[in-house]
Amino acid sequence: MVPLKRRKVNCSVTSDSSGDRTSKFPGVVIYLLERKMGASRRAFLTRLGRGKGFNIEYSLSCSITHIVSENNSGEEVRTWLDLQTGGQGREGGEGRTARPGSVHLLDIVWYTESMHAGIPVIILDRHRLQEREKPGLELAVVSVPSYACQRHTPLLHHNITLTDALSILAENAELGENEGRGVAFRRAAALLKSLPQEVRGAEQLRGLPCLGEHSLRVIKEVLEDGVSHEVETTTHSEQFKAMKCVFQALTGIFGVGAKTADRWFKEGIHTPSDLQRSGHTLNRAQRAGLQYYDELNLPVTKSEAVAIGQIVERAVHAVLPGAEITLIGGFRRYAEQFSLLYAFRDI
Repeated sequence: MVPLKRRKVNCSVTSDSSGDRTSKFPGVVIYLLERKMGASRRAFLTRLGRGKGFNIEYSLSCSITHIVSENNSGEEVRTWLDLQTGGQGREGGEGRTARPGSVHLLDIVWYTESMHAGIPVIILDRHRLQEREKPGLELAVVSVPSYACQRHTPLLHHNITLTDALSILAENAELGENEGRGVAFRRAAALLKSLPQEVRGAEQLRGLPCLGEHSLRVIKEVLEDGVSHEVETTTHSEQFKAMKCVFQALTGIFGVGAKTADRWFKEGIHTPSDLQRSGHTLNRAQRAGLQYYDELNLPVTKSEAVAIGQIVERAVHAVLPGAEITLIGGFRRYAEQFSLLYAFRDI
């Protein structure tokens, strides 16, 4: 069967060569893989593409830039390509055949969308042929409790790159008043913090809770490309940077939450000084927060926290001898603030 197919291909090359036609897209040279597609369908798709100005080759050569297949996996196409090139493609060979690592291996979806658009569309992840992870590189699929309260989510964890990306998108959603999306990204980031090992492939996350389609898409992009285009666009957005700066300044006022800060932002209040000049009626906590803004936004050092804890401990022991006082809250999570917990065993 293989020699027969090769004879048919060679015949097609001589009788219907693409070299005599002018291509609208000289940088795109397409090869339609007949395997599982069939000769008739391949011939039809070839005529369709050439009629729209696409350069469709019938034989493999070093000029091929896109290999399009139907109902084949990436592994199957690479194996087929290695057989056609005699393994020379991966070593560079003599440059007579398409190199497996230098061409785009695409699903038929990319081709049909390009035909519809009349131009080669941008290659997205969904256009690429799916590649199965090599067994030697696979890690075990992790399992976590369904409820967040049952999961340990440390600040220092194994997937900081992924959680940082999701946190940026969560913050952007929250600044844009899309609370639902913000919560979804936060939940996904919290789940990744709880994993006992580094995630190296999206397959490891199969079946885990709190991971929506959008979050998984971002995770996969970061794992495969090192960065997410959406995250990069967000972080470089002037609007995002401006809103983040304003919200940090306003929510830094004691007694001011996100909704109040958002309302003031829409009224043109961007700094504590703007608020002071605005004449807004503030509650007691907000007045104190505005009055002592600079002091309250100074970071608390460990020595200061311990000293305050000792003062409070002496005062508590004067009233409840034997009571236990422990530093807790943000300070134990390496934040620059702290809380005190009082406990008395006989109460």
